[in-house]
Amino acid sequence: MTNHIADTIALEQLQEHLRQVRETFDQRKSQDAWWFKLRLAMGVMAVVLVPTFMLVCTWIIVNHTAFDQLVVVAASGGLFADILGMILSVWRISLGRGPEPLAPVVHPTSDSTPQFSVAAAQQSEEAKAAPGHEPMKRVP
Repeated sequence: MTNHIADTIALEQLQEHLRQVRETFDQRKSQDAWWFKLRLAMGVMAVVLVPTFMLVCTWIIVNHTAFDQLVVVAASGGLFADILGMILSVWRISLGRGPEPLAPVVHPTSDSTPQFSVAAAQQSEEAKAAPGHEPMKRVP
C-alpha cells in the first residue's frame, strides 16, 4: 500500500515537472519568435537606411561647394560614424555569440528526477478511475 502511495506521489511530481517544462519551453519559443521578428525588422531598416544615409553623405561631400562648410563637416562625420557602425555590427554578427538557439529544456534524468515504472503509472490511473476499488497488487 505504501509503495503504491509513493508511486502515485512520484507520478504526480513527474507530471508537474513535465507541465513546468512545457510552459518554460513555450515561453522561450514565443520569446524567440518575438526577438526574431524584431531582428528582422531592424535588419530590413538597416538595409534600407544605411545605404541611403551613405549615399546622401557621399553626395554632400562630393558636391561640397554647393553646401555650407558646417553641413559638409557634419556629413563627413556622419559618414565616418556610419561606416564604423557598420564594421562593428558586421564584426559582432560574424564573431559574436548571437542569440541562444532553442534547445530542449529537459536534460537527461538525474537522481533528483522522480522515477516510476509503467506498472505504477497504470495502477495510479486505475486508482483514479475507480476510487472505491483497491488497485491491483504489483507483481515483482
